[in-house]
Amino acid sequence: MPVTEQEIPAKEKMPATRFRSSSLSRALKGDLDNIVLKALRKEPDRRYASVEQLAEDIRRHLQGLPVAATPNSISYRLKKFARRHRIGMAASAFILTALIGGIATTLREARIAKAERAKAEKRLNDVRQLSDSLIFEINDAIQNLPGGTPTRKLLLDRTVQYLDSVAKDAAGYPDLERELANAYRRLAAVQGDPTQSNLGDANAAEANVRKALALFEEVARSNPGNTTDLMNVAAMHRVLSYSRLMEAGGRQELEQAMVIGERLMKSDGGDPNVRSERSVEYQNLGMMQDGLGDRLQAVESLRKNLELKQAILKANPEFP
Repeated sequence: MPVTEQEIPAKEKMPATRFRSSSLSRALKGDLDNIVLKALRKEPDRRYASVEQLAEDIRRHLQGLPVAATPNSISYRLKKFARRHRIGMAASAFILTALIGGIATTLREARIAKAERAKAEKRLNDVRQLSDSLIFEINDAIQNLPGGTPTRKLLLDRTVQYLDSVAKDAAGYPDLERELANAYRRLAAVQGDPTQSNLGDANAAEANVRKALALFEEVARSNPGNTTDLMNVAAMHRVLSYSRLMEAGGRQELEQAMVIGERLMKSDGGDPNVRSERSVEYQNLGMMQDGLGDRLQAVESLRKNLELKQAILKANPEFP
């Protein structure tokens, strides 16, 4: 038997009533409320002056534009604008959020980079002080003491350990790499340079020269047009060649030094440092040629060495 409306429990009919009521409320609230209220005002000066004005407000409401019936305010206009441009506003918000995030990330990375630079500068100063103090002052002070050799060796071994630890974090900081390379070079001279008082540890000296060479090469790659950095690379190859001039490895090192030296003479031949480095390269070349029995070529190389030194003396008499 069909059920009549009177037989449906009241609690089952209420949701539909509430739905119709809430839907109507949502549809009428806001601008539509204000339009209806304005049209029904008793005061003529507060009502729409014509049907055209009412129709215009309804048209503007349907288009999402501000209506005359709603009090004008910045927040109201912004809300209407946002509703009309939901997609654009959403995209703008996304871009703004990404931009803010990018700026925050950049600032954070800049702070980290600044802290890393400060750390590198401190390490650079530490290396410089270590090089000046330990390698020279303290070493020189104890080198003539009876039984001082073991102490000197221990001192230099500890210095190597410290330089090696700093070198692990030096990549990307040319100034620090250059300072480290100079420290390794000075250390190698104390360990095994035959032209000065040394510990006679040729193997340790060569190992540190190679460390200096690797660092100088890295710095030169960062500054390909820097004369001093390229000259340092040439000097390390030349130093490595000195003790093995009669061996193939030594001759190859000297050839690499002379290739760089020739290039520097063409680009900056007036620099006395460049001339000095080139003269020593010719000196080593003459020694090698003499040792191999090629006396005529040896004389020519040693003559070039002499001419370069004389040119330096004439143009720069104070040059060491």
